[in-house]
Amino acid sequence: MISGYLHNFVDPAYVTPHLSLSQLGGDWDEVIVAFADVSTDGVVSLAPGLVAPPGVELALELARLKAADVHVALSIGGADAGLSLNQRQQRNFVASMNALLDEYPFDGLDFDLEARCDLCDPGNARNVRDAILKIASGSDVRIIFTPEWPAVQGGLIRLSGYWGSQLWMLNELRDVIDSVRVQYYNNCDMSTPYSRRDVKAGSTAQLVQGSRMLLDGFPLESGGWFKGLRPRQIGLAVAASQLAVCTGYSEARDVLSAVGEIHALLCSADSSVESVELAVWSINWDAAERRTFSTELRRGANALEELTLTA
Repeated sequence: MISGYLHNFVDPAYVTPHLSLSQLGGDWDEVIVAFADVSTDGVVSLAPGLVAPPGVELALELARLKAADVHVALSIGGADAGLSLNQRQQRNFVASMNALLDEYPFDGLDFDLEARCDLCDPGNARNVRDAILKIASGSDVRIIFTPEWPAVQGGLIRLSGYWGSQLWMLNELRDVIDSVRVQYYNNCDMSTPYSRRDVKAGSTAQLVQGSRMLLDGFPLESGGWFKGLRPRQIGLAVAASQLAVCTGYSEARDVLSAVGEIHALLCSADSSVESVELAVWSINWDAAERRTFSTELRRGANALEELTLTA
């Protein structure tokens, strides 16, 4: 499955176009609206006019996409957002999120929790966990996590500050999370148990070995162990343009090569796995590059599907 993030904000450098849901182009299996707003009181809101065409109801636009078999998710977080919840804020977060899900037919909820979300604070981490559990128990929405790799696999070499900071959350929510799509961009080379040297940021090896760590589980710097996820939960996130990242850009051909290897790994553990969930940052950056990235991904994904069906 190929997912694309859709910015609901205007790029200050005006490099990427502002797009509504009716202007997506390409062939996306899932669109992730990024991002919802979370107030200091914990209230979640969305400005519909930023992603729906003028005069068009957002709910109708979402229903149109779903009728075309395109999943639509709403994302919480991003590089510039935090998520800090005390008990009162948690109640507001859950109530407002449930109200949004009642009003708009989103079928996925993505948590893109990055450095400004302090999951090292035990109280905040517990409140965020409990909020997600309450939302998941009250709806059939898919729960997606899109962490940066230092917050997950980084626990192999360091368990302090941001490094390994989402391992507790993933472990606590492993029974309700549908997909974990680790971001392998905007960060450095990566240590893994499978290579003596750090694997290069953005390389096929990084994507494959990082995914294998999630499948096998891996030792922690503290001496503990992170238990592997279910094969169906393991995905990855990449960038659509070299201009969209500081480091770790993966060429489409390298992504496709990695997806083929990851799919084989997952199928070896669970033969019913049909595809690898691949998230792309973003639809806007892809459009700025004349949809070159998504076109190549789709062509390769179709070829992989045909190969799988005939195997």
